[in-house]
Amino acid sequence: MASQLSGVIAGVFSLVLVLFFLAFFCLFVSFGIAVLLNEWLESSYAGYLIVAGFYAVLFVLAVLLSRSGVLKEKIRESLEDDE
Repeated sequence: MASQLSGVIAGVFSLVLVLFFLAFFCLFVSFGIAVLLNEWLESSYAGYLIVAGFYAVLFVLAVLLSRSGVLKEKIRESLEDDE
């Protein structure tokens, strides 16, 4: 029982650590793209607004897919395929 619990805790900790570094990677890539767009557009803020708009569109799509049940079904299918 203790070895199973420690295995689960280690797995969760590993996943959290990977997601933490992935979030920082995405954050810095987003800032880099925003700064690059600012230079191309010769603006001090347009690149940030474009990147924020991109994330807003992704958020709206995720909410719509979640409410329609499509997202939940796709996640369920992918988990069943792993078994």
